[in-house]
Amino acid sequence: MIYPMYFFSEDFTAIEPLLETVPFRICHFKEGDYLWTPGDSIEELHYIKSGVVQLAMNHPSGRERIISFHGRSTLFPVFYEGPVQLEDSLEGHVLTETHTVAIKKDDFYRILHHHPSMSMAVISWYTKFVNLLLYETGHQGYNNGFNKLCNIIYLLICRDKSELDITQERLGQILGMSRVNINRYLRRLKEEGIIQTQRMRLEVLNKDRLKAYCSEATQYMSSLSH
Repeated sequence: MIYPMYFFSEDFTAIEPLLETVPFRICHFKEGDYLWTPGDSIEELHYIKSGVVQLAMNHPSGRERIISFHGRSTLFPVFYEGPVQLEDSLEGHVLTETHTVAIKKDDFYRILHHHPSMSMAVISWYTKFVNLLLYETGHQGYNNGFNKLCNIIYLLICRDKSELDITQERLGQILGMSRVNINRYLRRLKEEGIIQTQRMRLEVLNKDRLKAYCSEATQYMSSLSH
């Protein structure tokens, strides 16, 4: 069973040595930098050695929607051939100091062509990413705002952690909800003793009660993981 994930990491650890068989350059990014900005032609793939990068989409209205987060030992963006229209609205925002190995798309294509293990790693990554998008499209839209917030908190902590470094603003960007609504739903969870918050950190005090407020689909997927 593949679970929806908003944070991708350790996806390409096993095939990291293959990346050293083609030309590459070492890149260092500070918090607040961009791997690319909307409209840039994406000519390189970045293998993240350390740090966290956020994938977001900018709507013509000026609003930003966060799609996912990418950390250590994953490629970002993952390989695809030719330009895509979405390059005009996607951005890779560096959230923490990040070190990457940058590889040109043509060089990475040669690895894909000659090494089935790399091809399978890319397919596996895209399976997870498509699963996330399908979850967002076909599932989240049917839940009320409170359910959506509980779902995202539960999925982001990956069911094996209890703390999450995230702001109300970022939760709102992920869910496409106003900060006022996010604050109201978080206050309800705090009053019921399910979470506690401190500045940019959220701690889950009672995972079972949090899960009880999640959608049926999220609860079902959780039961399959045990």
